[in-house]
Amino acid sequence: MFFKRAKKSEEASSPAPTTAVFAAAAVEKPSTAAALDADKLRRVTVASKLGFKTTADVARSAAEPFEARRVWDTLKSTLAATGKPPAHVFISGPPGCGALRAVTAHLAGLPQTIDANAADWLFVLDEKADGGWRAIPVPAGQGKRLAAGITAVVAQLRGTLPYLLKGEDLSLRRASIEAGFSAVRDEAFSRLREMAHFQNVAVLTTPMGFAVAPMHEGKVVKPEVLARLPQAMRDEVRRKVESVEAELQTLLADVPSEAGSQIGELVELTADYLRPAVKAGLEGLTKEFSSAPEAMAFLNAMQEDVLRRACRDGAGVSLPDYCGRVLEGGGKSIVSVDWTVGSGALAEAALRAGKGAVVIDAARLDDDAWAALKRAAETRLVALPGLHGQTQPVATTFVLVADEPVVADPAANTGPAAFGTRLSFASQAARSEESESALARLLAVAADDRGLRPLEAAAVAHLIAEAARATGRPDRLSGDLTQLVLLATDADRIAASANRSAVTEADVIAALAERRSGGSVQPLFAPAANEITGRVLALGLAPEPVEVWATVRPGQGTVADFARATAAAHETASSASAMLWSLIAARYVPTQRLSLAAAIVHEPPVSAAASVRASAAEAFALLSALAEAPIPTSFAVAGWVSPSGALLPLAGVNAAIEGAFDHNGGREAAGPLRILIPRANEADLMLRADLVDAVRKGKLQIYAAADIDEGLSLLTGIKAGTTSDAAGEPSLNRQIEERLTAFAKQSATADATSPLRKAPA
Repeated sequence: MFFKRAKKSEEASSPAPTTAVFAAAAVEKPSTAAALDADKLRRVTVASKLGFKTTADVARSAAEPFEARRVWDTLKSTLAATGKPPAHVFISGPPGCGALRAVTAHLAGLPQTIDANAADWLFVLDEKADGGWRAIPVPAGQGKRLAAGITAVVAQLRGTLPYLLKGEDLSLRRASIEAGFSAVRDEAFSRLREMAHFQNVAVLTTPMGFAVAPMHEGKVVKPEVLARLPQAMRDEVRRKVESVEAELQTLLADVPSEAGSQIGELVELTADYLRPAVKAGLEGLTKEFSSAPEAMAFLNAMQEDVLRRACRDGAGVSLPDYCGRVLEGGGKSIVSVDWTVGSGALAEAALRAGKGAVVIDAARLDDDAWAALKRAAETRLVALPGLHGQTQPVATTFVLVADEPVVADPAANTGPAAFGTRLSFASQAARSEESESALARLLAVAADDRGLRPLEAAAVAHLIAEAARATGRPDRLSGDLTQLVLLATDADRIAASANRSAVTEADVIAALAERRSGGSVQPLFAPAANEITGRVLALGLAPEPVEVWATVRPGQGTVADFARATAAAHETASSASAMLWSLIAARYVPTQRLSLAAAIVHEPPVSAAASVRASAAEAFALLSALAEAPIPTSFAVAGWVSPSGALLPLAGVNAAIEGAFDHNGGREAAGPLRILIPRANEADLMLRADLVDAVRKGKLQIYAAADIDEGLSLLTGIKAGTTSDAAGEPSLNRQIEERLTAFAKQSATADATSPLRKAPA
C-alpha cells in the first residue's frame, strides 16, 4: 500500500462545498468493527408460550387462518342482510391454510335457518327421463314418508301379484275368452269348407299353411288330369278355385285382428282383475298426498305401470324400485360440497340448504361446473337433473372457498365474477405471540389431517421460525403452510425411523439439513493471498458469492472509460457504470475532470442486469484499487450503493448470507467468513439456526454499515477519513483523491504531447 504520498499540488482544487458537507457527515457517523451479536440474527419463538406440550393437545376448532375475525365479521353481515337475498361470497386464502375447513366450521356454528316451506324432492323412476330418473317436489318434510310408503307398496305387490296372476278364477276367465275366440275361428273355417265343397273345391291344411285344389267325385284332381280337360272346363275350374282362395284370404286376414282383440280382452281382463289390489295398496298414499299434484300424478302413473308390467309378464312379473334419493329441502343451514362438483350436485346442495349456505371447494370445480355455478349464482335458479331444462328457484347463498386466488377465464366468463362479496385470509401477519399461537394451531390441524405424529412445542416453534424466514423478515409470518407441512412430513419420517412417538425439534433440524444436502455445494476458490487489492466477494447475484475484481489507470475523462465484463458479449451496463462514475466524481473530484479508466470483472460472469445488484461490492473493489488498500479474501458484501454513497438494502439478504456460508464449506479450516450488509438489512435478518450457531462458534461474522465510508473502513481496517485529512494520517478518501488528481495530470500531459492533438486555429 502507498499511504505516504507527497503533498497535494498547489494546482489541485480545494474540495467543493458539497464534498465538504458529505465528508463532514461521514466523520460524524459512528463506525465500528464489532460484528453483529448472534442474538440479533434470528428471532426465536418461545416454545413454552405456545400453550401445549404437543400438537395432540390442540383443539381443532381453535385453528383459524390469519385475520379470520375480519373475514367472519364481514361474512356475518353479508349473510344477515335483510330485504333481499344475501350476496354470494368468494373466500380465498394462502395455500395450505385450511380455508375450507375453517369456513365450514365457522358457518356450522352460526344459528340455524330452516325454511319450513321448502319442498322436499324425491327422485322417481321415469323411463322417459334422462337416466331413467326425474325429481318431483313433495310437501316439506314428507319426502322420506312418501319414499318409504312407495317402497312398502312395491314390496307388498311383489308378493301379491304373482299369486293373483296364478289364481284359478283368473285362469278360468282367460280360458273362457280363449275358447270363445277358438270357436268363432272354427265356425268360420267350417263354413268356408262347406262352400268350397259345394263348388267341388277342397281346402287343404299343409305344413306350410292352407292350400286350395279342385275336386272330382270327392277326390282332389291331379294337375296332369286337369291339363287334359277341355279349355272351357279348365277355365271354369280355375274361377271356382280363385273364388275360394279369395274367401280364404279374407278369413285369414281377420285372424290377426281377432287375435289382437283376444289379447286386448285378456289384458283388460287381467288389468281389471288386478286393479283393485294395486289401488288398495296405494290407497293410503293417495289419501295422504292428495293435495300434492306432482306426487299424485306419479302415484297414478306408478299404478298403471304396475298393471302394464303384470299384464305383459304374467306370473313372472318383476317390479322395479320406483323411488330413489330424497332431498330434504331447507333442512340444513350449511351444506358442504367437497366432492367433485357437477351441475346436479350444485342443484341438490342448494335444495338441501334452503335459505342457508352451500360451501364449495373451488378445487373441485371443472369448467362445466364453473359455468353451472355462475348461472346459479346470477339467476338463483338451479336445474334439477332429469327435468328436461326445468328450473327451480332457490334462496341459497353460495360460498366458494379456495386455498389460493382463482383466476377467471375471460373467454368463458367463469370464475368468481358473480360473487358480490370477496374476502381473503391474510397471506402474512405481523409476528406476535398471538400470530405465533394461531400458526401453531394451524400446523397442529394440518399435521393431524395428514396422519403425522404429534409435534412437540419446540418442533412447532422451529417451524414458526421457518414461516418467518419465508417472508424474508423476522417480524412477519407467512400463512402459506405448504412448505411447512412438507417439512413436518419429512421430520415425521425421521421421527418414525427413531421410533419416537412425537416429532422433536431435532427431527425438524435434521429434515432441514437433508434439504440442504440435496444439492451439490462446491467450496469457493480460495486465493493464495489473505488480502487482495481491488477484489471482494459479492452476495445476491447467484446462490453462491461472485468475485468482483477492479483495476484502475488514467482515463480520457468519459463514462465510457468504465469497462465491464458481462455474461453476454452484446450486453452493456451503462446505468451501473454511470452510477459508479457519478459516485467517484462527486466524492473526490467534483470540480475537475474524472480521468479514470476502470475495468470491472465478475467471476463467474453475470448479466448486466444482475450486476446492478452488486453495485456496493463493485464500489468497494474500485475504491480498494484506487487506494491500493487490500481487502481480506474472507469478506463478502451485500447490497447496493446510491450515488451519494449510502448502502441500500438487498432483497433476500438471508438467502444470500446462507448461500455464502454453504458455499464456503462452513469455514472449518480457514478463518471466519465475514459478511458486510447494509445497516438497513439488520431488521431483515432471520438466519438459519445453524448459522447462528456458527456465529457463536466464531465461524461466521456479520457486520453492518450505513454507507461507503463505514463499509470501506470495516473491509480494509483503515480509517476512511476525508479528502481533507492531513498528509501524514492514514486516510483512504484522501489517498483516493490524490491518486485521481495524479491520473488527471497524467492524462493532461499525455493529451499535450500527443501527435494527434489538434493545432489551435
